[in-house]
Amino acid sequence: MKDKDKTKEQLIDELAGLREQVNFYKQVLDELPVSTVFYDKSEKLIYKNKATQLIDGYEDKLFPSLNKCVLGPKEIAIVAKDGAAKEVLLIENPIYDYNSNFMGTCVCALDITNYVMEIKQAGEALQEQLHFMQRLIDTIPNPIFYKDVKGFYNGCNKAWEQYLGLTKEEIVGASAYDIHPKDLADKYHEMDELLFNNPGVQLYEIPFIHADGTKHEVILNKATYLNNNGSLAGLVGVLIDITERKLVEEKLRSANQRFQDIIEFLPDATYVVDSEKKVIAWNLAMEEHTGIPKRDILGKEGNIDTIPYYGKARLNLIDLLLAEDKGMEKYYDYVERKGNTISAEVYLPFVNKGMGAYLWGIASLLFDGNGNMIGAIQSNRDITSRKLYEKSLKLSEERFAKAFNASPELMAITTIADGRYIDVNKSFLRTTGYHRDEVIGHTSNEINIWVDPETRKVLIDTIEKHGSIYNKELSIRAKSGEEREVLFSAEIISLNDEQCMLTVVNDITNRKKIEKEMARLDRLNMVGEMAAGIGHEIRNPLTIVKGFLQLLRSKEQCSQYLEFFDLMIDELERANSIITEFLSLAKNRVVNLKKVNINSILETMLPLIQADGFKSDKHIIMELGDIPELLLDEKEMRQLILNLVRNGLEAMNNSGNLTIRTYTDSEEVVLAVQDEGAGIPEEILGKIGTPFFTTKESGTGLGLAVCYSIIAKHKANVKISTGSTGTTFYVRFAR
Repeated sequence: MKDKDKTKEQLIDELAGLREQVNFYKQVLDELPVSTVFYDKSEKLIYKNKATQLIDGYEDKLFPSLNKCVLGPKEIAIVAKDGAAKEVLLIENPIYDYNSNFMGTCVCALDITNYVMEIKQAGEALQEQLHFMQRLIDTIPNPIFYKDVKGFYNGCNKAWEQYLGLTKEEIVGASAYDIHPKDLADKYHEMDELLFNNPGVQLYEIPFIHADGTKHEVILNKATYLNNNGSLAGLVGVLIDITERKLVEEKLRSANQRFQDIIEFLPDATYVVDSEKKVIAWNLAMEEHTGIPKRDILGKEGNIDTIPYYGKARLNLIDLLLAEDKGMEKYYDYVERKGNTISAEVYLPFVNKGMGAYLWGIASLLFDGNGNMIGAIQSNRDITSRKLYEKSLKLSEERFAKAFNASPELMAITTIADGRYIDVNKSFLRTTGYHRDEVIGHTSNEINIWVDPETRKVLIDTIEKHGSIYNKELSIRAKSGEEREVLFSAEIISLNDEQCMLTVVNDITNRKKIEKEMARLDRLNMVGEMAAGIGHEIRNPLTIVKGFLQLLRSKEQCSQYLEFFDLMIDELERANSIITEFLSLAKNRVVNLKKVNINSILETMLPLIQADGFKSDKHIIMELGDIPELLLDEKEMRQLILNLVRNGLEAMNNSGNLTIRTYTDSEEVVLAVQDEGAGIPEEILGKIGTPFFTTKESGTGLGLAVCYSIIAKHKANVKISTGSTGTTFYVRFAR
């Protein structure tokens, strides 16, 4: 039925059906996973499905970056609404009606962004692998190249470029004839063809022109390779330059000849054996030494060389070097092994017409470049004259060494040029406190032995002028810093053509101390004798005067003079105490020794000592150790302690601590009294203990003198340690 024959209702129903079909197809198109777009014949967008919107994000237009529809399948890059860059594949198909009239175009779009990204990443990874392989090959120091089956270069490494002096661009695609001289190119081409005809590995030596124009000797190591189809694809080659090796081989041949010549004319009897111990070299000196000509021994074995020395064939030094059993060493006077070398000395009684001789020999193993033993060499030398001289020299040195080291005097040998110590004896080390390695090789200035830095210069001037020095009194310094008084004597001697000085030093420090102590004791004895002689004569009148003063003081009519009487009585008591101290110095005073502990005496005296300290605002500290009893005069010990304590308290101007300690040190018991005063000046220290010497305005100079006298009577000794932070008196008693 034609449309004109249809009713209005029929037409409306058909139109509604068509709209329903259109909606159905739109719904089908919207559900398609492939982006689908329709353009009319004027290229106007008339429809796009939901999948298209998922690609570009636009609802009313397609791909803003595309001006018009693209004919045929094509990859394009678009920018979506959200700004994302995407890769899209477009496929265009024309649309015709039933009458074949062009109605428009259908374009399908496929988002291939991820696919393109994967392809790109795979390509980049492959490219990176190719670059890595090339870099890897470029790091190989040997020149490497590869060719195709036609003999054209496909590639190479940096070393090949540098070896030819060409760039990779100049090499790739070239043939041997493009790069090398024709005569060499012919040979290279011939060998390439031979390898292609017989695939595998090829190795040969051939000349090669280096980039600098010089001809080198090289080894070409080539091998064929296949493509993915298993067909022959080309070859790869490595060039190994052996020019230096060839030169070394030539040098080795020359060196070997020189070695033979050197051995032949060595003054020592020398021979060489190979790894089978066959003689391969026998020099002229060996012929003369043994009487065996070269022709009779070369190529032979059996230790024939030992017959002239021992009267029969026996093991030699080379055998000793190779033997694991060291028991053979007993046949030699001296054997020394150093790695693969052995030297030895032996006395041979049968040589030198029965007069005997000393023989020194040395043997060493010989190795090739790979560390394999290829033989050994031995040399022998007659050292009889040297041994006799050494024996004589040794006896002389032993006599000198014994005298040198056994001497009680300090002895040393130094260079005159810089005062460097060559040798010192035990007395020198014992007195100075140094270890031997702290002195030998060092100068006297380096170990700071001279108290006066100008001493050495004066000594050198004197000895160079007079040739010797005898008993010059001077001071030296020990390692501890202690100064020693010595008598210095020296003579010039020559050692190994160098002028040296042999010095003999007599340590008189103790003698000086004894002399000083004797002088001090003499003064004490003199004062003691005076005290013993006149002490009683003076004390008796003083006692009478004191008694009358006390009597007058008690009378009422003299009461107005009490202050004067007290002053006179105090002065008489002071004079009496001085006389008492005088009497303490008397050397004939009886010492009443009994076993007593110093700690007990100190504990008894503590209240009195603390009272003395309290009066001057000073604190007493006692640190009493575990000490044994000693034979002591308790009364005199009280006097000693009291004098030392009061002396320490008076040494401190302001408040401070006075510390009294007792302890044992080795075989001695020590009483130490330490103050916190300003210390004793150096110029005064030597006068301590001298009678009548005092630094106090009202002192008598007898307090410490009495202490020294008591210490001497108990056969003890005293040491003083002083500094800016105080002074300590150490009284040491033998146990």
